[in-house]
Amino acid sequence: MGCFGTINGSKYNTSKVGVEEEHTGQQYDGEKVLAKLNQEVRLQFVRKVFGIVTIQLLLTFSICLISTIEPLATSLRSYWYLMFFPFTIAMIIYCYLVCHQKLARTHPHNIVSLFVFTLFFGAFLGMVSAFYTTMVIVFAILFTVAASFGLILFATQTRVDFTSNFAYLYIVLWVGIGFGWVYPLSAGQYLDQLIYSAIIGIIFSCYLVHHTQMIIGGKHRYQFEIDDYVFAALSLYMDIAQIFLAILAFGSQR
Repeated sequence: MGCFGTINGSKYNTSKVGVEEEHTGQQYDGEKVLAKLNQEVRLQFVRKVFGIVTIQLLLTFSICLISTIEPLATSLRSYWYLMFFPFTIAMIIYCYLVCHQKLARTHPHNIVSLFVFTLFFGAFLGMVSAFYTTMVIVFAILFTVAASFGLILFATQTRVDFTSNFAYLYIVLWVGIGFGWVYPLSAGQYLDQLIYSAIIGIIFSCYLVHHTQMIIGGKHRYQFEIDDYVFAALSLYMDIAQIFLAILAFGSQR
């Protein structure tokens, strides 16, 4: 009886272990499928964001190039103070999208708002571009695209998590802004302007890497949610636009 009871107990224990192994295997397969689905959704999100940013940049750089053509460029330079109007409207839309996440996630209002923002900010950059020759603008555009592509590629390959250093980037940004308030008071204004532009270019290069890692997600500490494609595109676009302005400062004006 003792032996018989031992045999039945062993058989029972083996069956129980088999059921547990099967359950564990099914759970592991389910996690793999879920991880694969999340990866596909994130990939679609990345494609959507970069597609939107590409359209924004094409529209913006087209406006910049058109603004350098005479006699339009001369007219824009004559009424240079009007550049503050499109800049103000663009910043109002920008703040509204950032502060009202519900609007930024609601289609098609988010896309329409982003398109209007791009038009006004592109008009502002166009009026700035009117002070430079066409060749300078072409060079600045090419350099901006090349630098942005390199930084985005770096963001996808590096093991450094820039998303966890947001507080430091924020502090450095305000240091750069503070320097921008001080440099006009110094004697060598042109040299200080170049230094300031270089600092701003470096700061927003770091922001470009930071936002790119938030877009691609993965193992990074912070990332954009799937519904935040408009805010992600807006962040990336502003980083590239600031890099473009920083590069433009090194070009000679008309």
